[in-house]
Amino acid sequence: MNPETQLSQLKFIVNQYSDLVSVKGLLHWDLETIMPAGGSAGRGHQLATVTRIAHETFTSDEVGQLLEQLLPYAEQINSDSDDARFILVTDRLFKKRSLVPASLMAEVAKAASDAHPVWVKARESADFASFLFEFSRPLTTPFCEKYDITQLLNIFGAQPILIKIHILRNLCNR
Repeated sequence: MNPETQLSQLKFIVNQYSDLVSVKGLLHWDLETIMPAGGSAGRGHQLATVTRIAHETFTSDEVGQLLEQLLPYAEQINSDSDDARFILVTDRLFKKRSLVPASLMAEVAKAASDAHPVWVKARESADFASFLFEFSRPLTTPFCEKYDITQLLNIFGAQPILIKIHILRNLCNR
């Protein structure tokens, strides 16, 4: 397969990933704005599923193989071109995100959704300790045992999930 075909395939997959991230955003918006009381559990399952599928799409073996084949091409073309930048940025993100299991991404998305009603109450009453406890409860023990949180902090960078993992990092005393 020639580099242009490989690049088109990579862009197609990344666009699918982007669509899934947009669906996730819509689900979050719905949760925040018009979700009826008691609906967050179902929404949590949906968010976990879309999060897992998005992560698996972006970190698939196919994406890794395409990037491996396209990196030499990116070095041959103008380094400031859109295609070269796209390949290099996608490769960097692929390497970081591949270190995080899709199951963890889904687990955190579900826990965050489940904790949403508690957050709403905590915000109204300024009782943020109750939110911290509720959010950490479903994940603390298995999370602390299964994953190196310091490594995850580096992987996630400044994404919103950093706040969630920071809470768990403090609870795990790491």
